[in-house]
Parts: sequence; C-alpha cells; structure tokens
Amino acid sequence: LYFGFIIFGGLYALGNLLTKFRELDSPSVRLQLVYVTLGLGLSLVIAAIFSLILPAFNVRHLAFLGTLAPVIGFGFIIYAIVKYRAMEIDFIIHRTLFWLTVSSIAIGTIYIIIYLLGTQFQLFSQISLAIIFIRFLFLTYNDTVQPAITRLFQYDQHKIETTINGLMDSTRYLQGLEVLVGDILRMSRDVLRIPNSHMLIYYDDAAMFMKMGLETKQSTDLNPDEPFFKWLVTFNQIVERERVEFRSQHQEIREVALSYFNQIRTEVCVPFIHRGRILGILNLGRKSDTRWNLTARELGLLDRLRKSVTLALENALLHQTRLDIQEKQIQAELLASASSSLAHSIKNPLGLLCANLDLLRESTSRFSDQEIGSALLDTEIQVRKIEGIINQIRNANIGPSELESLRLDLMIYEILSEQVDSSIETEIRVEPTEIMADQGQIRLALTNIVINACQAMTISVDSSNGKYGKLGVDMIVSQDDQALELKISDTGCGMSNILITQILSRPFVTKKKMGTGLGVWTAKKIIEAHRGKLDFESKETEGTIAIIVLPLSISDP
Repeated sequence: LYFGFIIFGGLYALGNLLTKFRELDSPSVRLQLVYVTLGLGLSLVIAAIFSLILPAFNVRHLAFLGTLAPVIGFGFIIYAIVKYRAMEIDFIIHRTLFWLTVSSIAIGTIYIIIYLLGTQFQLFSQISLAIIFIRFLFLTYNDTVQPAITRLFQYDQHKIETTINGLMDSTRYLQGLEVLVGDILRMSRDVLRIPNSHMLIYYDDAAMFMKMGLETKQSTDLNPDEPFFKWLVTFNQIVERERVEFRSQHQEIREVALSYFNQIRTEVCVPFIHRGRILGILNLGRKSDTRWNLTARELGLLDRLRKSVTLALENALLHQTRLDIQEKQIQAELLASASSSLAHSIKNPLGLLCANLDLLRESTSRFSDQEIGSALLDTEIQVRKIEGIINQIRNANIGPSELESLRLDLMIYEILSEQVDSSIETEIRVEPTEIMADQGQIRLALTNIVINACQAMTISVDSSNGKYGKLGVDMIVSQDDQALELKISDTGCGMSNILITQILSRPFVTKKKMGTGLGVWTAKKIIEAHRGKLDFESKETEGTIAIIVLPLSISDP
C-alpha cells in the first residue's frame, strides 16, 4: 500500500506538472519544470523497479531501495529551488514538493517504528498496519506539514503582497513626485530584490523622458514619438523581455521593443498610462538572487500596483508642475527685486560721476589743481564701486567648476589678510586641511561671507578700545574624514530667524549702503554646487555664526 501511494500519488503529481508545462510559454519557468519533472520521474521509475518489478521476480531483498525514490526526487527539486528559484512556483509547492516531503518523512518514521517495535508487528495483519500508518502518518502530515511548507515557501510572496498593498494605500494621499518614485524604487530593491531599477518620467512641457533613480535624476535622449512608446500606450500592460522575444503576438514590435530593452538595460517595463498618454515607465532589471525574472504572482501584484499608482503619479506630476510654476514666479520676483536693488546701488555713484563731470566741464580755470584732482579721485572711487557691483552680478552666475586640490587653511589666512581691517580683532583656529574644490569659486564664497561679517560689525559696533568687534574662524574635520565644518563668527548686529530665512532663500539687501543682496546668495549657490551646505546661527545685537559644511572630496560639482 505504501509503494502504491508513492507510485500513484507520484503519477498524479507528474500529470499535473506535464499539464502545466504544456500551458506555459515562459522559457525560464519551463526550464525550472524540467528539473522538477525529471526528479519526480526518476523517483517513480526507481520506486516501480524496486517495489513492484523486482518483487514480482522474487527479488525482495532489494525492495527497500524503492523507498529511497522520494529522496532522489527531493534532491532534484532542491537543486531547482537553489539554482532557479523553483520554490516560487505555486503548483510545484502543492503538487510535488509536498508529496515528496511527506513521503520522505513517512519513510523515516516507518523505519523508526519498525525498529523500535520489532516483532510486535506480528500481532497485526497487513491491512491493520496499513490503516494505522495511513491514519497516524499521512493524514497527520497532511494537516501539519502541508501548511508549514506553504508558509515557508510563500513567505516572500506574503511580504511582497503586504508591501505593495501598503504602497497602494499610501497613494490615496497626495505625494511629491520624488517621494512617490522613491517609494516604488525602494519596494523594487528591498522586496522584489531588484537592485538595478529606475523610472522614466515624461515631462509634457519639455517633451522628454527624465530618468529617476533613488539618488540620481538625469535627462535622456529617448524620443517620445518612437513606435515602441506608441505601441505601449495601446498595449497598456506589463511587458517582459523574454515574452517579446518568444511570443508570436509581439512579432511586429519585437525589433523596436528589444532595442528599448537593450538601451535601458531592463528585463521588465511597467507602464503607467493615463488617458492615452504615458506618465512614466518603471524599468526592472534581473533579480539579485537569481538569473530569472519575476514570477506570475509578482507580476500580478505589480499590475495591481500599476493600476493603483497611475492616478497618484498623475497627481504628483500636476503637483510638480504647479511647484515649478511657483518657482519660476519666485525667480521672476527675485530678479525684479535684485534689479531694483542694483539700479539703486548704481544710481548713486552715477549721480556723483555726472556732478563731477559737470564741475570739470564748466571751467577748469575757476578751480585749483588740488580741487580738480580731488574731483577726479572721487570720480575714480565711484567708477570702482560700479565695477564692484558689476563683478558681483557676474559672479552670481556660477559657471562650470574645475576641481583641484587646495589647502583651505592657507586660503582662509589669505582672505582674512585681504579683507579684514586692523580695527577688527581676529581669532583663528584652523588645521592644515586639503579639499577637492574649484579654487576660484570657494575663494569667492568665503570672501563674501567674511565681507558680510566685517560689514555687520562696522555698522553696528562702536567700541571704546578702537576695535569694532571680533571675527572668529573655526574649522573641524569629521571623524570619518569625509567632510569639514567651517564656522565664521562675528560680534555684529545679528539677525532674526526671519531674516536668516530670507537671505538663504533669495537675494536680499540688509542695512548695508552698497549691498546688492547677491553676496550670501552667491556663496550659498557655490557651496551647494560643491555638495555642501550653508547655514546661519544668530542672535540680534550679539552676533552671527556662518556654518559651512563641505565634503573633502567630490567627483563633479
């Protein structure tokens, strides 16, 4: 009866596998089934030879070898599981793996019971023994082993389903584009185990695809009018590379589709299409733990996610468009504000220039050489002021950077010697430190901050000891030698939190007579271009600390 269970149960499982094999058109899954079916077939052959054929010829002493048949088949399936992730195929779990596991465990249990009880089995008839074994072994295993196997091999699927359902729930609320794309890509990396995934987002205003990763964002040269994208809008389903290669229904689009897969280096593309236009495409590479692609269940869950996230992606794009419009409006307002400030700054020296020129034009004979020389000197001063304003405007447009190794501590000493008057006390605590940066731009940024600190003290402090205030410079390198923190402090008039926010968000003119509002703004742009950060701590009437954080080495600002 036991061998009959093995043979007929195995034939039933084998029939299910062969039926599924004929229905599948995925080469990867078919190859997985080859190993599983081969293992199961060998198990049946061995069981039949040693438990039925040989005993029929009175060769009964080898019958025990037939009980090893499930172990051999189990070994083949373990090979398929390890190499090809066959455990992700549901029907293998239920029709084959369960049968082999139960049979193998039953064999071991039967041998142990026979060994322990020995001759006591003679008290039972063969029918009684068969009923006992079937009742207490197979039915018990059916109730305990089957659920355990299902939980074990479906754990990943449950985790994937839970994560995707959570992601779909979160899309009911408005999210920023980068947040939404980041959630989708993290799900692909952490749950689906696909490290090389990214999204293509289509921008209507620029008529181009933008490639977005977890930490990168860059434009592409993909043509939105390519036949593949037009076909994708019509098809509106998840597209797998291997199905495009082997399915006859994709023959007309095969060449352009494979060209897309090769260019993007992807295996699966998940389109997000709304009202007949592409919003974005999620591109998935190969899984990190196998050379095969996603299972049918994973693809089904991704399709549910695709349908749920499409509307959220549309809302995120609309929200991003609105933010871009607001940013352009702010930039226009900033330009108008800066232009007004610049016009005011240039108007005063121009007025003095005109007055001096009129004075010289009236009659040089009416004035002494000393008076004419004084007027010319004043004219030169005003010209220098206008030149300085023009330089500030030019420096506000940060161009390409040329990285080089530089001693930041030496640069700080040079800037202080050039810009800090003797009427200001200095306290410097810096160590020899090398960084990779654009020397001209970093010098300009630090110079602007030092000038601001000095001007804040000269317009607010009236000290009886002849010193306007104290300027401090402190530099600390992080413990991991990855970045440095530079603090430039002054004892000037200080700033409110509102003023700090204003000067960091746009060009802003304070109390200084010749201020254009571009100094801090330019410094901030330079520091951020070097992957750094600029911030301020300040108390009104007490002073301000400019805090600059810079990486010691960057690849390309």
